[in-house]
Amino acid sequence: MKKALILNDIITLNGDIEHFENRFAVIDFSQSSKSKGKYFQMNQPLGGCCVFMVTKGEVNVIVDSIPYCLKKNMILMIEGQRVIDSFYASEDCEGYCVIFDDNYLEMLVHEEKPPRELMTEVWVCPVVEMNQDDFIIIRDAMKRVLFNLRRSGHAFLSGMLKNELRSLHYEIWNLLFQRKSAQSDAKSPYEKTAMRFIQLLHDNFRKEHEVTYYASELCVSPVFLTRAMKKVTRKTAGQWINEVLAAESRILLRKPGSSIKEIAYELCFSDHASFSKFFKKNTGMSPSKYKKMPV
Repeated sequence: MKKALILNDIITLNGDIEHFENRFAVIDFSQSSKSKGKYFQMNQPLGGCCVFMVTKGEVNVIVDSIPYCLKKNMILMIEGQRVIDSFYASEDCEGYCVIFDDNYLEMLVHEEKPPRELMTEVWVCPVVEMNQDDFIIIRDAMKRVLFNLRRSGHAFLSGMLKNELRSLHYEIWNLLFQRKSAQSDAKSPYEKTAMRFIQLLHDNFRKEHEVTYYASELCVSPVFLTRAMKKVTRKTAGQWINEVLAAESRILLRKPGSSIKEIAYELCFSDHASFSKFFKKNTGMSPSKYKKMPV
């Protein structure tokens, strides 16, 4: 199991990337010759937040094995340890990719975060097609970030960048909020069920591991829940449960002084052996072996 891909790794992968103290980085597809027409294979979870915006041409991104083709006036938002399999920017592509270190982004927006329902919405539907007015607002915010990033001689560069990044972050979330409000009545029963399931899952996955529990809470059959998740997210409800549980297991195993027995108890497995069996099935290695791996 590969470790999360952090910002330093991405900077190493791409020599043209512009960054500020390894806290955030911008790939400018309009200028960066190395980033255009090049296929980036990563296949690792992203330890942070990433936003693609396309103003010309296209960027093809595969996230959690799901392909997304981004064209003019489209953005893609990735966060929450999602796996970026690969991305490719066409030769005529223009646009931006802004990547935040997770701790830096948390520091920027800790006082006012988007509601959790909105974050769940982004997880399920991470691509937004903008109208012309929204496109201009987000594009200009991206340009301001990049412009100030290049002002290395500015005496108050850190503060300037924080302000511009906060503005960009909240403009994007405002766009997503407006989309959610406009589409809330238009969602299909499958989409509504998928949204409710993901919220319920994040509240209960440590103690509830069975699809039947979530189906009962949502007042649908397990078959309908599985069908809804597969249609909306291309993963079954069972796969969602296993992946979220496996991700939490990896986090807990990294904690200094944690024991496998204690983690099994915390995640409500019947015993140490059942937890070890689950972990090996879903990650390809035993908990003890994973615990010994270098961070």
